Amino acid sequence: MTVACLVPIVSTGLWLLGFQRTLRWLERTAGGDEIEPRGSQDAIREWANAMARLRHRAPWTGRCLARSLALRWILRRQGIQASLSIGVRIVDGQLAAHAWVMADGRVLADSATVGEQFSGTFRSAAGSLSFSDQASGRD
Repeated sequence: MTVACLVPIVSTGLWLLGFQRTLRWLERTAGGDEIEPRGSQDAIREWANAMARLRHRAPWTGRCLARSLALRWILRRQGIQASLSIGVRIVDGQLAAHAWVMADGRVLADSATVGEQFSGTFRSAAGSLSFSDQASGRD
């Protein structure tokens, strides 16, 4: 399944089912929790580049959460361990959030320094999210 097809499906899932149920569905269909890291750097780069192209060229690209969930699902289907990160911060008195994917310790299809822009980050591991308070260094 291509990135361009998957992002609208994930967006619709988020809209109809909500985050938790969509995440559980993606986890179930990604091949389970026992993924062996067999993916190559070339495969990671290829899928991240496909998502970046979609973001800049497609007329409808979905929100960052749908794009990130889709990219993570694709990577996990390829046997590549990847995590979903959701950063939060306050901008002009409003809560702002952004989602991105990490694999092999680097950000995919987004700015390499995106995590530094957020005071707290939620990171997934096989369907669960954990919080890291970057300001204090606590988990």
